[in-house]
Order: sequence, then C-alpha cells, then structure tokens
Amino acid sequence: MSTLISDAMKQQAAILSMLRRENIYTYSLEVSSACANRIMVSGKERINFISNNYLGFSTHPEVLKAVRKAVDTYGLGTGGSPMMCGTTDLHYKLQEKIAQVFEREASVILPSGYQALLGSIQATVGKGDVALLDSLVHRSIVDGVTLSGCDKRMWLHNDTEDLASLLERVKSKYQRMLIIVDSVYSMDGDLANLPELYRLKEEHGALLLIDEAHSLGVLGKRATVFPTTST
Repeated sequence: MSTLISDAMKQQAAILSMLRRENIYTYSLEVSSACANRIMVSGKERINFISNNYLGFSTHPEVLKAVRKAVDTYGLGTGGSPMMCGTTDLHYKLQEKIAQVFEREASVILPSGYQALLGSIQATVGKGDVALLDSLVHRSIVDGVTLSGCDKRMWLHNDTEDLASLLERVKSKYQRMLIIVDSVYSMDGDLANLPELYRLKEEHGALLLIDEAHSLGVLGKRATVFPTTST
C-alpha cells in the first residue's frame, strides 16, 4: 500500500511540475483586483474564465452601494454563529426572497454553497438510503453524500436512460433514493433534463435534489424555467 501511495504522490508531483513549467498552474493564485471579466493575477492582467460571476453583480454599482450601506449598519458580521449571536434582519429578508423566487413556504441560507449542499444532503439521507449522482455533479455533493453515510451510485452524465436503469436495479434495496443533479453544469454549460428527471423520480418514488448554483438568475425568469437538452 505504501508503494502505491508513493507512486501516486510522485505522479502528482510530476503533474504539478508540468503545470508550473507551462505557466498554467492555477491553485491559490494571487489576485489583486475585483472579480470582473479581466483581473490582475500576480501583477499581470488576465481574462477571467473561471469565476461564477456571470452577470457581473460583484462589481455592479448598485450592489456595491448596498454593501457599503450594510457594512456601515452591521459591520463585518455578527461575530459568531446564529445560534449564539443571532441573525440579522437582512438574512431573514434574503430567506424570504429566496422562498418567493422558488415558490416555497420558506428557505434557509448557509454561509456557502458547499455547506448548503452538505447540510441539505445529510438532512435528507443516511444509512439505509442511496444517493444517485450524475457523474459530473459538484465535488461538494460527493462530499455531502459521503458524510451522510448513505450508499452512492453514479450514472452517466445527462443520460436519463442510464438513471432509469439504475433506479430499477436499486429501488428494492433502500429506504430512500435521492437523485442529485446540477441544473446547469458550470464546466461545460450542459443543462439537466428536469422534466424527465421529475418523471423518473415520481415513477420510482425517489427524491430529487437540484443544485441551482449556476442557473439562478442566469437562465429563465425563474431558476427552474429554462430549455432542456436531449439525452
């Protein structure tokens, strides 16, 4: 086992060396400008292809104005967890707005998308359940499934026929089945076939979790209204 680990580490070191040599090593870059279409990286201007700031809100004048007002009123945070230090009225207003957008009774906000996925998955499934993941979902989803203690099964990206076959094979073995997809896959721009996914989850008595991180406000009047791709 130690030999395998040593070989893997050597392989990773060789890859990192190649990336640095080709000047394409991107881990923990030093950025000295705002998140925009062009950013300053290690003192040089670069075109920004990696950010999720698709609509430019992080530098929008109205957003910056609201941030300044919030900082003047609330400072830089509550200084602790909501349980101990309370929650600002801004957080409650945001939760109400999100619930309105998704036409739900209520919503809960967490500090990051990573924590939101970990929390929602662990609150839904556990031992004796199974999560059925599109093969290209975010790593945070994989982590959430692992921490939940449920079994994990992967199906071919955007292939609902493969998912249907998988559902048929496993549905008698578990208490709950949770299908998890990204509505928009950020690296490729692929769209999940939500109508077919909904049909399958209804047919097989499964649950469906949709990560809207890359679709809300970008496609359609609401996050869940946009064209679907064939599979």
